[in-house]
Amino acid sequence: MLALLLSLTLTAADGGPWHLVGPGGGGWIQSVAYSPHNPRTLFVGCDVGGFYRSDDAGASWRIQNSGLRDPFVQAIVPHPTKPETIYLATLSGPHRSDDGGRTWRLLRNGFPPTDRYRYTAPLGCLVMDPKAPDTLYAGIGSPREHKWGQGAVWVTRDGGEHWSRYNAAGTLPDDAIVSDILPRADGLLVVTSRGLYRTADGSTMTKLAGGLPAERTRYLATCASRPAVLYCTVESTPGKSPLDGGVFRSDDGGASWTRRVEGLHQWAKEGDGNRMLTSQYDHLAVDPANPDHVYVSGAAWVNAGVFGSEDGGLHWRRLTNTDKAHPPVNLDQGYIGWGPVPESWALHPADAKRLLFGTSGSVIETLDGGTSWKQLHTTALPGGEWRGTGVEVTCLWTLGPHPTRGDEWLLGYMDIANWRTTNAGASMARAMTGVSRDHDSTGTAYAWDPQAPDTVWAGMGQWGSNRGGLYVSRDAGRGWSLVPGLPEARVAQVVLDPTSPVSARRLWVNLSEKGLFTGPADGSDWQRADAGLTGPVSSLVWAGGPMALTDRAKDQPGGVWKRDAAGWQRLDKTPFAASMRALAVAPGDPQRLYVATRDDYIAPTFWPGGLYGSTDGGASWKRLFTDRFVSSVVIDPRDPRHLVVGTNDHPYHDEPLGHGVHESRDGGATWRDITDNLPLPNIACLAFDAKGRLLAGTGGCSLWWRE
Repeated sequence: MLALLLSLTLTAADGGPWHLVGPGGGGWIQSVAYSPHNPRTLFVGCDVGGFYRSDDAGASWRIQNSGLRDPFVQAIVPHPTKPETIYLATLSGPHRSDDGGRTWRLLRNGFPPTDRYRYTAPLGCLVMDPKAPDTLYAGIGSPREHKWGQGAVWVTRDGGEHWSRYNAAGTLPDDAIVSDILPRADGLLVVTSRGLYRTADGSTMTKLAGGLPAERTRYLATCASRPAVLYCTVESTPGKSPLDGGVFRSDDGGASWTRRVEGLHQWAKEGDGNRMLTSQYDHLAVDPANPDHVYVSGAAWVNAGVFGSEDGGLHWRRLTNTDKAHPPVNLDQGYIGWGPVPESWALHPADAKRLLFGTSGSVIETLDGGTSWKQLHTTALPGGEWRGTGVEVTCLWTLGPHPTRGDEWLLGYMDIANWRTTNAGASMARAMTGVSRDHDSTGTAYAWDPQAPDTVWAGMGQWGSNRGGLYVSRDAGRGWSLVPGLPEARVAQVVLDPTSPVSARRLWVNLSEKGLFTGPADGSDWQRADAGLTGPVSSLVWAGGPMALTDRAKDQPGGVWKRDAAGWQRLDKTPFAASMRALAVAPGDPQRLYVATRDDYIAPTFWPGGLYGSTDGGASWKRLFTDRFVSSVVIDPRDPRHLVVGTNDHPYHDEPLGHGVHESRDGGATWRDITDNLPLPNIACLAFDAKGRLLAGTGGCSLWWRE
């Protein structure tokens, strides 16, 4: 049995038994940077996937997370004179690498202690003093989430080994989110959600006005050759017209400001409080040799893209166009169909025509000042298929390997929905023909018919809201049709009754928040089927009949259930865990059950997580694997004593890492860590395919497999 002291270190993705596959991109690119030492070296940071490096100008990427204690990378800061030294800002604090990103070290000496239930030092920005590279400033808060502000700036003067609070308590509003810091010869300019401030030494903070709005400042940029010239972006009030935000310029170091918005899109739906439906402008970049050459990002759905000015912001023009109805289109996002809102970007330090930006799905670069753009995250292949370049930032929701065709898998992703591969991930196609646009975000569940090998049922829907439907495909997932009759809801599980005739199949379908249903697969007669269960169903399997796992319901722990002619019968007469995640039944032995659970607390009882096993059909249970959050468990169909568990964690607190993947070859008596070269230990789903490969879906680095 393994203890909770298993290593939290993420291992590198170079070499090793696990192989990465995926379509590329597809998730939030939170930070990007150029190396100042090699024009072909690029860096990317994801919100849930960690750090990525390319040494061939973005043609291919490596995930390098060894030692990284938080996969949310807010900022990347390369050292200007030490090519191997790189700093990262994460929600769990600052990290440093001294070997080009191959390994990382969390540097929190001086910060508050880490916490299991909250972020104590979420870095919203990390900035190096260009004249003293061992001096870095860190601002606290989440500019993206608009929360976690502490009105705090921290400083290190020894390369991150020791940190201290820079500004005195009370000099900034307590809830101020620090989104940007600009070191100056006479101190710092500090950009916050509560305004722009100047300070000489942190003992006092002076708010800058002179035409600049008093609140909602976002980012700041200056010209290296004329530092008196400053640009600042200000968030627009959602639903207010005319807009009150945009780009402001100062020619006197911040003493006075003028608004520069001519040519920028200025759209707002009056009274609509959604900030993404009001034109927003965010990131800035200024040519270091020409203060009038400036870029700004359009940061809302209604003005997404990059805008440029050659006259100091007096006139702006859009530099990106993805609208095929208004050619010429100069930006190809690959298979991505949304955006492109620049969520992060970087201007090359030696070439002001080279700009790299990341969206909530893409990595995009221009080499000619915005005349043309290329995407760096995916490669188009014949037949509408795609292969990622290694910058995989997707989250797997579920896996559906074909029961007999070993190289054929269905993959349910968040954001990019359902994908299909017939060659074990060497190439992939998005398989959404026939699916409603209301359900085109996420693949949520699969059930193949073992006697009709081209028939499969799937849940398609949204991960951010409870919308979805049950679909069926008769051509192995190429095209889909909606199965009628069920309430509109996300399909959490779908299970085939294998005893039903092939011509008249019956299904069991669990809908998120809407309950459990059973009926004929044509949708003609669905019946509610969860009467008697004491909580929401979290896992559903077939083992001589339907079996269900229920999660906790308020102050009642979850349980293990089996359906017979009399209805649902609870198998665990004495509860053994509260938060139930996954259920597995040994092939050929319905008495041998396994349940994955996570830590939970129902006053006054703490219910520990882990893997629990039963050899008597659920009457008694034994804890076989100790961990705070086991998310999944699978059994090798060729060997019922071969168990694999995946662990996970939620990104709501410091160091939100699971403990990777572990296997037992003796039914759970002993275990070994097989995380190996997986770069992210947060495992969302596991499956064996028909060739015996183990597939692991991660919450941020796509799909990995091993023999």
